[in-house]
Amino acid sequence: MKSMARINKKFFLALSLSACFASLVLVPAVQGYGTTTGSAQTITSGTVNETLYSYDDNAYYKIYCSTGNSISISLAHYSVDLDLYFLSPSATTLSSSTSGSSAEYISYHCTTSGYYYIRVYRCSGSGDAPIVMGVTGATSGPSVPGFDVGILLFVIFSTSALGLVLVKRKLRVTHG
Repeated sequence: MKSMARINKKFFLALSLSACFASLVLVPAVQGYGTTTGSAQTITSGTVNETLYSYDDNAYYKIYCSTGNSISISLAHYSVDLDLYFLSPSATTLSSSTSGSSAEYISYHCTTSGYYYIRVYRCSGSGDAPIVMGVTGATSGPSVPGFDVGILLFVIFSTSALGLVLVKRKLRVTHG
């Protein structure tokens, strides 16, 4: 009997760990800026407050812009000279601000819907640099078809609950 209870605990533990692992794999982690367009963090309108670390020269962000929308980006920088670039979905430069002052600004009218990129580039200076950037006009973009975090969480918790019910039922059968 004791060995059966031990097996049930191991079964429930394995089931719980697999549910936790599934949640880590299926729900993307939030990260800071990307160092390439391929690793760019998706953002929407609002304010970005981050640090461009001394070992990075670029910070990339990805935004969604619908046809006819205008995107405005402002960047304040203090300790190092940062430049601001707005890139197309294919990562070619559409607009830039390289004034050398403590503020950069870009406004762009999107002619095609899609994901565009913002590049913050360290053109001079060293050490960590604060990125204080305001973005307006960006939207959340299309959702991933068939992916709903609520449904994912429901599946994870219901799988764990089902495992618990099966373990309790098995214990009743072996003890009763």
